[in-house]
Parts: sequence; structure tokens; C-alpha cells
Amino acid sequence: MDPSQLLGTWEFRREVRDRLDGTEYVASGEATFTPDGDGRICWAEEGTLRWADRSTPVSRTLFLVREPSGAVPGTDELASDEPRSDQPGSDDAAGAPASRWRVTFEDGRDFHPWTARPVEHVCGRDRYEGTIRFLTDHEVPSAPSPQAERTSWSARNRVVVRWDVRGPAKDYSMVTHYTRTASGTDRAVPVGGSAASDQNDVAGSGRHGLAEVVRPR
Repeated sequence: MDPSQLLGTWEFRREVRDRLDGTEYVASGEATFTPDGDGRICWAEEGTLRWADRSTPVSRTLFLVREPSGAVPGTDELASDEPRSDQPGSDDAAGAPASRWRVTFEDGRDFHPWTARPVEHVCGRDRYEGTIRFLTDHEVPSAPSPQAERTSWSARNRVVVRWDVRGPAKDYSMVTHYTRTASGTDRAVPVGGSAASDQNDVAGSGRHGLAEVVRPR
């Protein structure tokens, strides 16, 4: 999926299950995907994190960055065995190699490739293993079907991102459901067009560290 098809506003719900102490966290709010002036796509989220009887405002900013094929060693997992021309990293309709995209943190550090295949991020001794899926309104996240795989990307109004995290002091799963809002369907602004509004700098970190978790402000 070309990330430019994400442009607009989405609602999200993120569920975190800590396997070490049994705590469950839920973050919900709004995610916006807006074109930045330098060709990147800004992925910004704001919402509320709740657990037990507590809650706190949270936010995060990531970027989707376009790069030519082979620009970063070890990123060929986006290569040609993904058959559809509009899937991440596949060839376009004219047969020319499509641009690769990567997700980066707000400060520019690399996070993971933008791909339909499993992804991995290593931070010190912690390992993050994830998947990204694009669904229709009626598709079940755990049961993909051949018919769904033939569905146009423009009809896929839901995204499910899953992470499984393990390390010396971490053991948790995290699932985020994104649903496009009725007001967020306008994707007319091209990537590389008008610059997105400035994003607030986010400081600090939550119980689960890295910015794949929405962090307390």
C-alpha cells in the first residue's frame, strides 16, 4: 500500500498486555497522516492512555520516508514476490520498481520498513516483532481471505498493527486498530505538496519505552 493512501484522519485504539505483571493498557485517540514539505508523511497521534483507575494524555510522531530500492541494506523484504502493483514495495503498473518506504522516529532514527511482511526492530537487548495489515470494513484481522487480498486498497478503511516485544525486562503484546473517519477520506493533497503544520516535540517515555507506544506527554 502506498502510504499516500493513508492521508487523512483515523481513529485508533491500542491495547497493550504486559505478560510480566498482567497489567492491561488501552490508548485511544486520533491519528493524522499529513504530507510534509520534504516529501515525508507525518504520522501524528494524540489520545488518552488508561490502565487500572488511572489515565494520562499521550502523543507521538513518526514519519514515513520514501527511498529508492536498495538504498538501505537489508530492506529487500519489499521485493517483487508481493504480486499486487499497489502493495508496499511492489512494481508499479508500468513495470518500473516502486519506491520503498520506511518508518522513522521523530528524530530521524530508523524504525522499520513499510511492508506487508513481518518486520523487526532491535533496541539494545529488546526485540520488537510486528506486522501491518490493511483490511476492508468486513474483513476479520485474524482470518485473511483470497477475496480480501484482491480488494482495492482504496476500499481498505482499517489498519491493524501488531507488536510482540521481548527483552530482559520486557514481555508484552500490543495491537493497534486504526479506522478511517468519515471526515478523513480526503486524500487529494499530494505527498510533497504543502507542508504539514508543526508538530509538538514530545519528551519523556512511558512504561514501555519506544515510540511505537503512544507516550505520556
